[in-house]
Amino acid sequence: MPQPGLKIQGLLIHDGELKICKIDEVFISFDLLALFEREFSIRSVSLKDGNLVIEREIDGQFSLASKFKSDAKEIQEGREKIEEGPKALFQFLPKHVFLDKIEIVYIDNYLQAKNKLTVDSLEIFFDKKDLATQILLEASLNENHFALESNTFLTQDQWSIESLHTKTSFSANHFEPRKMSDLFKVFTHGDTEGSSLDLALSLKKESPDKLQINIEKLTWKGLKTKKGFLIPELSVSTSLNLLLNESKVKLEKLSIGNGNHTELRISGYVNFQEPKTIALKVESEKFDLDKLQPVVDVLSKIEINQSPYFKQKIATQVSAKQAKIQHPLLDIALDMRKMKIAGQSISFLRGPVLYRENLLSFDGLSVGIFDGKVLTTGNLILSTGQLHAQAYLSSINVEKAILSGTSDQLLKGTLRSDLVVDLNTKSKQPIMNQLNLKSKFHIENGYLLGYANFVRPLAEIGKLLNFDGAKGESTEFESIDGEVAIAGGRTTLRQFQMKGVGLNASGAGIYSEDGKIDMKFTVGLSGMVGKAVKLPIIYKGFYGQNLAYIDPVWLASVYAGTLMGGPAGTALGSIMGTKASDNVDKTINYAKDRLDDISGFFFGKKRLDEKEPSSKK
Repeated sequence: MPQPGLKIQGLLIHDGELKICKIDEVFISFDLLALFEREFSIRSVSLKDGNLVIEREIDGQFSLASKFKSDAKEIQEGREKIEEGPKALFQFLPKHVFLDKIEIVYIDNYLQAKNKLTVDSLEIFFDKKDLATQILLEASLNENHFALESNTFLTQDQWSIESLHTKTSFSANHFEPRKMSDLFKVFTHGDTEGSSLDLALSLKKESPDKLQINIEKLTWKGLKTKKGFLIPELSVSTSLNLLLNESKVKLEKLSIGNGNHTELRISGYVNFQEPKTIALKVESEKFDLDKLQPVVDVLSKIEINQSPYFKQKIATQVSAKQAKIQHPLLDIALDMRKMKIAGQSISFLRGPVLYRENLLSFDGLSVGIFDGKVLTTGNLILSTGQLHAQAYLSSINVEKAILSGTSDQLLKGTLRSDLVVDLNTKSKQPIMNQLNLKSKFHIENGYLLGYANFVRPLAEIGKLLNFDGAKGESTEFESIDGEVAIAGGRTTLRQFQMKGVGLNASGAGIYSEDGKIDMKFTVGLSGMVGKAVKLPIIYKGFYGQNLAYIDPVWLASVYAGTLMGGPAGTALGSIMGTKASDNVDKTINYAKDRLDDISGFFFGKKRLDEKEPSSKK
């Protein structure tokens, strides 16, 4: 049945010379039944094709509001209806409101901002009996399209969160931050100009004490750092429930993706009742912190004062006598795989991390790294930055561990170790200067390589001693045991014991933070003609500059014994496989030549067979 109403064509409203409202068609219909009962009730309001200008003056006031002071009575009546309750307000509202192609321009001279909302279609239905509202909206904000659909009702005639039930969804596709630059100025460490957002949100409340909030989709493409680095597509989805009666937030899931580099999932709950607790489970199939770090830098370093919308800031001062803030208890269970942190690949990270009153602790945290495993227990005092940890390392690939910090090939083998670490993470000193570490270690089935191959001198002296266990560039060993301590920038090696192929070695020494080396090893060659030969090898100088060398005092004693032709000479001749009585002179000359070769190689002197270039006077 058609309803009686009022239709207005070409509605214009001016404020001086400024045209603030233009509507091509306005239609207001009245409730026929109410008219029969001599009551005036608006059934529907429809506005089609028009624009509205809302301007805020530089003093923060709306000049348009002053034009309607005569409507103070109606405004007061509206307030009274709201205070009476939902039913009274709903009786005051029309059953249907419809807007079609209405443009609203908001000019804020106070904030120096301007925005345009284009309502393509807006329908609002009010059910006065069931206290229900339905909203259907298709609109654009600064040419960024979005849609809103909401069904809401109240179970009681009272304004309360318990009586509210709703099912609301919001979506925006290809939302361009450049069209909302006044808002996105807060991301001062990023470039959002060419980026776009796809967003889908939902809000559900279907019981008195449970509110569900979902980010069904949030993807951000084209985001860059200030230096122009393109951040891989960022995606976020989440589902959480607010349990109102329990003062608790239950996080069903929070998924974070960063291109093909990160897939992170978080679940758990936040309890706001005492004791306040945050309990989370963090899982990932792949997690690249290096790739994710630019995202963190851009999104976390926000300067809200760069946006005019946050011009009005509330200044707060914290009194020194203010009660101590009670921080929540934090329990995190980690189960992460395929991680990359600071360029290092970590196969897994599992275990609990607990936060209690300024203390971050971990008990049985397991890390898979360098083909092995690290099991650690310890704590970090957040206020001072003091870290104390005990760790057990097993099946660690030593070569990979070393190559993670240097390109020098030094050692191969499989490591197991017990260690204790103390470190002040807030100290401005270099780590090695204030690191305290103690470790007992065992390495098996490996090789000494390059600069670490202190047995290398035997490659030359071995020819003299008729020993071929040392191969020059590398030395194979069955096992190495020892202790390492780091304190005050010095690394001390103690009780070093190596069981090699055809030899064994022991040693000790110091390596300083400036690269200075002062170490001594004794290499034992056993089972040779019933004799046990022990060669003292010295590392002295600076890493990378000075090589290990055989103790020259020992060399001199051997050389002297050879010249004497006494027992020492006879023993040396026997080791060479030549009887001293056959040709003593030949033995002495051969030994002398070989020792000169060795000294030239290790002490930087020229070999005897190298001729000095001739010079003309």
